[in-house]
Amino acid sequence: MTERKRSKPAPVPKPPPRPWRRVAFSFSKEREASAAEREREVTKGLEAIYLTDGAKDDLKTLAPAKRNRALRLFGWIVGFCAVASGLAWAGLWYVGAGSSREASGIRISIEGPATIGLGREESFVIAWSNTSIQPERDVELRVSVPSEMLVSSVSPLPDDPQQITWKLGLVSPGAKGEIRLKGVFLGTLGTQTAIQAVATSRDDNDRAREALVTHAIAYGETVLVGTFDRPAKVVAGDEVTIRYAVSNRGEQGLRGLRARLSLPEGFTVAATGTGLDTTADGRVTEWPLGDLAAGTTNTVSVTGVFAAGSSGDVALEAAVGVSRPDGSFLPLLATNGSVTVLAGDLGLRLVANGTDKDATVTPGDPLRITIQYKNLSPEPLSGVRLRLGFESIVDGASATGTSLLDWSELDDEGGGTTTTRTRVQTIVYDKDAMPALARLEPQEEGTFDLSIPTRAIPENGKDAFVRLMLEGSMDRVGDDRSTRVIRTAPLAFRYRTDAALDAEARYFTEEGAPIGAGPLPPQAGKTTTYRVFWRVAKSLHPLEELRVSAALPASVAFGAVTSVEAGAFSYDEASRTVTWTLNRMPEGVNELEVWFDVQLTPTEFDVGRFAQLLGETRFIAKDPVVNEQVVRALPPLSSDLQTDEGARNKGVVRKP
Repeated sequence: MTERKRSKPAPVPKPPPRPWRRVAFSFSKEREASAAEREREVTKGLEAIYLTDGAKDDLKTLAPAKRNRALRLFGWIVGFCAVASGLAWAGLWYVGAGSSREASGIRISIEGPATIGLGREESFVIAWSNTSIQPERDVELRVSVPSEMLVSSVSPLPDDPQQITWKLGLVSPGAKGEIRLKGVFLGTLGTQTAIQAVATSRDDNDRAREALVTHAIAYGETVLVGTFDRPAKVVAGDEVTIRYAVSNRGEQGLRGLRARLSLPEGFTVAATGTGLDTTADGRVTEWPLGDLAAGTTNTVSVTGVFAAGSSGDVALEAAVGVSRPDGSFLPLLATNGSVTVLAGDLGLRLVANGTDKDATVTPGDPLRITIQYKNLSPEPLSGVRLRLGFESIVDGASATGTSLLDWSELDDEGGGTTTTRTRVQTIVYDKDAMPALARLEPQEEGTFDLSIPTRAIPENGKDAFVRLMLEGSMDRVGDDRSTRVIRTAPLAFRYRTDAALDAEARYFTEEGAPIGAGPLPPQAGKTTTYRVFWRVAKSLHPLEELRVSAALPASVAFGAVTSVEAGAFSYDEASRTVTWTLNRMPEGVNELEVWFDVQLTPTEFDVGRFAQLLGETRFIAKDPVVNEQVVRALPPLSSDLQTDEGARNKGVVRKP
């Protein structure tokens, strides 16, 4: 083994020069005591931190001290409240930014009765105040009252009397006031209404704010009292007077009152007090009561007879009220009563055109009348006379000297005696005309018919109707003389519109100028153009929802619309139908016309005959006066143009 040679160790370098300086130390007992005191203070501080209730915390568990948990809980509560408060303010800002009207700081209230008496002055107090902590700007207070309230006083006076509005302007916090309102209500007993107050304002952010309050009101009583004065029983045919007394038991007078009486079925008016107005159907009468002072009574009356056939308990209805600006009637009081009607000695029944009620008739159509009579008395009736009256009424007035009936065409089965020169034209039937009327035994009855055509309304007339009246009398009932007159309820036959449709095809005008084109007479395989005229004419009543239509035959094509005076004209290719429509034809418009072209191309099958130009023409409209539909129809038009002098006898289709 070869022995390794050991190398010499490297020389150790000298250490670098030391950076510190030499310091000299000395010892002192005072310094040692001061150091010990500082050590004790540090120890106390550490114990204050790490000791809880005198015990040392176990630092190995890393569990916080109890006081730290309380501090953290407190911190969580404070943080949650801060977040909730922030969300609340954000929500308010969002809602406020998206809403144009908020609840106002102005508070309003209405004090007054909830149930009031019609015709009695009532008082209300509208109180307002600013309950917010900021002023309200541009404050306006508006009070809305029912239309049937007659305001008698307002304090303070409104800035806008029409709208009952006060401009309060800037209202500071805590400011308040009140408005006193008085008035008389003229509503309908048993109904409800309300008074409403609205306050509008703006806040400091210029946002619109509003407050609203409603005070409901019930019409529970009235100061008016109405009573009927009439016989408990009345015989049909006997004259009876019905009185209606109206008393004002309030403390204020009432103005502009009217009394309204709904006439019983079968009651015919013979006489009334002054100022009577009757509705168009003759079933409702009105009297002006005028001013009715407190504690006073006014009475109105109507005299008439119950028609033959009336019997049993008949209802009476009356009302007292005022007229609205639109003409409608506003009742303050309604009164109901009844009267017992006993059957008379002679029973009569009048029927015309199949009805014993009011109806309509087309001018020119006849009135077909049936008269029935019967002895209802246990005694025989002697010397019976029947009188049938006709009254022609044009534009609301009895047409003296003018008749809507064609007396030359009267067909009278009873053979009565006519009188046609008076305002009410009559036919009288007695024992000379009908021997059976000389004496009617108990329960004996009879029937006969007659017919008379109506005539057209006179020129410039706008409305018309014929009124029929039948009455009967007798000389004796048994051995007793009788002056009783029995009447039936009158019948009114109102004229329907006289609207007529005319359809005509032409090749030449009336002056002879051509308005058509193509061969005349028409030839098979070649096209001839004709012009069709539609005319609607009337003198009675306006018309609504007018429609005229017709279908084109297979060999006819639609040409063009030449003229439409009013309305709209159309052609439907699918149904091959031409149609003319109008919304309305006013009362003052008496005639309208439209014309259009059609193109006829006959086929071989048409040779030797007239070719059809237009199918059946139908006219439909509504008569609003009688509330009935108007329907007219005309036969198809052909190439036989009899009204066209230049094309007459040139309508048969020829071969080319």
